[in-house]
Amino acid sequence: MIKKFIADISTIIKQVEGSNFNKGYQKYPHWCYIVFFFVGLVIVFLLFRYFPVIIFIIWFLIPILTFIFSFFVLKKKIKDLTKFLTLWISILISISVHYSKNEIRDYVGYKFIDGYSVYYTTEIVSNTKYDDEHEIEVPHVSTDNILGKILIFIFHHLIFPIAFLIPYLTWKANERIKFINNN
Repeated sequence: MIKKFIADISTIIKQVEGSNFNKGYQKYPHWCYIVFFFVGLVIVFLLFRYFPVIIFIIWFLIPILTFIFSFFVLKKKIKDLTKFLTLWISILISISVHYSKNEIRDYVGYKFIDGYSVYYTTEIVSNTKYDDEHEIEVPHVSTDNILGKILIFIFHHLIFPIAFLIPYLTWKANERIKFINNN
């Protein structure tokens, strides 16, 4: 499944590279796309810091909007661009969510859960494989009500699967665009 996912991502990128949209940009080497990816990742990390709720809404709406776009008759270059950007943005946001989950949990906790508090301690962890020790920061989360505890538990255990599910659903919606275009 992962190999097919990666193969379809490369197919979408090749379609965008081969479409009329990208005719003027074929002179750039492939490392430019990697730089473009990391610049986008930095932008998404910064946006998460200031607008986390809006980014979450966009992240959840991307597969739905991609599915809706599949019903519209658009020019091929617009469809290629839509397929590429929706998948690219959903992957960027998923990576950002995975690496910013503590900040997101704290933001949502302080904003929406009564009695939410968190403190971080530094603990020394030994790595037996490399025979060394390093310090890690461990969050200790507490809340006054049972609903808050349930929400924190759900967030902690479901954020990682959702970070894979959203790009997967976007990819499937992009396949639907390809299927409708072929019919």
